Amino acid sequence: MHAAPFAFHAAHDLTDALDALGSSPGAAVLAGGLSLVPELRARRRRAALLVDVNHVPGLGGVTLVPGWPGGPRPVLRAGCTARQADVLAVADRRPEHALLAAALRTMGTELVRQRGTLAGVLAHAAPELQMSALCSVLGIRVTVRRASGTHDRAARDLYADAGAGPGELITAVEVPGTRPGEGWSFLRAGRRTVGAHLGGVAVRLALHPDGRCRGVRIAPFVAGHDGAELAEAGASLRSHPVDERAVRRVADLAARTVRTRSDALASADYRRHLVRVLVRRALVQAVDRTVNPSGEKVS
Repeated sequence: MHAAPFAFHAAHDLTDALDALGSSPGAAVLAGGLSLVPELRARRRRAALLVDVNHVPGLGGVTLVPGWPGGPRPVLRAGCTARQADVLAVADRRPEHALLAAALRTMGTELVRQRGTLAGVLAHAAPELQMSALCSVLGIRVTVRRASGTHDRAARDLYADAGAGPGELITAVEVPGTRPGEGWSFLRAGRRTVGAHLGGVAVRLALHPDGRCRGVRIAPFVAGHDGAELAEAGASLRSHPVDERAVRRVADLAARTVRTRSDALASADYRRHLVRVLVRRALVQAVDRTVNPSGEKVS
């Protein structure tokens, strides 16, 4: 199947791009195109105008900027057209961005990452993909531009709003790193390299010196769930020792509160069971990483 007819505009600067996006309610941004083009070809989406932003100056690059107030570690900042492979190359060298790197390594093949953009994944806002959970666990933020102005917002909001809106362009993505002493885990099930996995979970955890949980964020990515943090499960662990009994209790609660649905890959019940297993394993791994940041097995 071929895409429905559309107009094409190659923007030469940011003002030109924003004017073009604002000129048509059916305009869409073309950067990597890995989410947009298949939808156009399958006619699951129609666009009256494609605005190519790949040659707009200032929208590429991956940098580290000073941390936000209360966050001493550098924030990774990726421009609109920064490729996932470039983001991964920077994150791989920074221990505080190891969780981001772990998730990016599971996003398609190396060839896909050479073309796809991080901003494009967030603009598409598919809740069953990895970044939905990372937005909840890491508190990722985006800079959104319109012809009428600029605003910063939590990337998590994009999943509630079904992606970037008409006339909007995500010009930058900011990913804060984990803090010293925090543990993390990113687990997924299934061997698919393209498309959604059976399911997965991202966890970020901090402990008091006596081993009690100081704070934890648990966010699954699975069909039927929007990637939101499982606040009730996390709250049940805070101020408690993170022992085997507590981990099983939290995993059971996560499985009861997560929203899942059936599809051709798995049933809703199977996915709830999967969340239970992955949350349990992820919490154990995150605890290990609080004393062993390399992620190697603790003896």
